[in-house]
Amino acid sequence: MIHFQPGMVLLGMLVGNCGFWLFLFNRLNGAGFPRRFTKRTEKLLVALCFVLPALIGLMEWQELISWLSSSRWWPAESTLIKFWGAWCLASGAVLGSLWVESRRWLIPPRNLLNSQANYFRIGRELTQGSTLDPLTTALSRLPGNQITHLEVTRKTLQIPRFVEGIEGFKIGHLSDIHFSGQFRMEHYQRVIDEFLQLEPDLIVLTGDIIDYDRYLPWLEPVLGRLAAPLGCTFLLGNHDRRLNDVQALLASLRDLGHFDIGSTDQMIELGSTSLWLTANEQPWFEPSGNRFGARFIRGNCE
Repeated sequence: MIHFQPGMVLLGMLVGNCGFWLFLFNRLNGAGFPRRFTKRTEKLLVALCFVLPALIGLMEWQELISWLSSSRWWPAESTLIKFWGAWCLASGAVLGSLWVESRRWLIPPRNLLNSQANYFRIGRELTQGSTLDPLTTALSRLPGNQITHLEVTRKTLQIPRFVEGIEGFKIGHLSDIHFSGQFRMEHYQRVIDEFLQLEPDLIVLTGDIIDYDRYLPWLEPVLGRLAAPLGCTFLLGNHDRRLNDVQALLASLRDLGHFDIGSTDQMIELGSTSLWLTANEQPWFEPSGNRFGARFIRGNCE
């Protein structure tokens, strides 16, 4: 029988262990390494996350059972379990504190006047459903899974100072579309339908657009529909680096009339007000030497 004290400590160790390897997993994906190296290292980190504590448990199973059967808070017999447990608990304390600190962005800013979210179950609306591959289809059927749901959030912000021409200015933000073969084109078309109903003045597409070259033909029928008075601006993310030739993606989006803010800063004129847009695609893409000079005036890109 597992007693409360050692059971809770062991649970904390396991949580800290998973948190440590998850931290490395996320840092790996944010480092901008080549895709093949990243994918292989991902598998290694996931394996270590589960194999390492399992090996320690098998090597020290007698001491582990003895500790869990006692009322002691800390294992006394096994140096290996004590060392591993201390490392896991310390990792959980440090990384957990950093995670809680990073959640401050969830606190609404003072200049947020209103936030309204609408939800759409696209998977149920489409005749053939949203998903395309068998794994995603199976996962979408799990209770509580919202992978085929769409959330449209409208936020009204108050600018701290008066800016002429900015009243009622609407920015439509799309991110992490991921043309990866997990969803049907009809799913994305439905997303664009809802997005365009917002009637944004400016559209900003912020990275992770496409995962595989074979879905480049999807760009024109889906993203080609995006239109706004001040156009559509885009930049790339880490998943876009998976393409064999990222220039094909850039050329396709530019041909659709979308502005590549990852290469050149953009200035938008709203009456007598100038709005500068800039982007940072590092570490996945190095910045271009030509960062200034593009202007968008009354719907005409110069």
